Amino acid sequence: MPAALKDGSGTRTHRRRPKSSRTPCSHLSGRLPSSSRRPTHRHPHQSGPTPLSSAWLRENLDRYRDAAVDDPTPAKVSAYLLLQRVAMDRASAFARAT
Repeated sequence: MPAALKDGSGTRTHRRRPKSSRTPCSHLSGRLPSSSRRPTHRHPHQSGPTPLSSAWLRENLDRYRDAAVDDPTPAKVSAYLLLQRVAMDRASAFARAT
């Protein structure tokens, strides 16, 4: 987020914070399945859709949102926003392909 600064004219200007070497939500990489590490097969004892598939997002996005709203810790809010971004990216790719 940009930090607001007052310049001499009484208006606010913005400067960007320096970028960190970490990617946004990189602290969640161990908690959420990565699309690059998506399993190609399901184990017989696992049920339900493949993690981060469209079906999985449909089933779980509301659950992550509710958890973030009920107890808005940085980890829960970041997890929800990350999943929402995945869903939006998929929707954009679908729209571009049609």
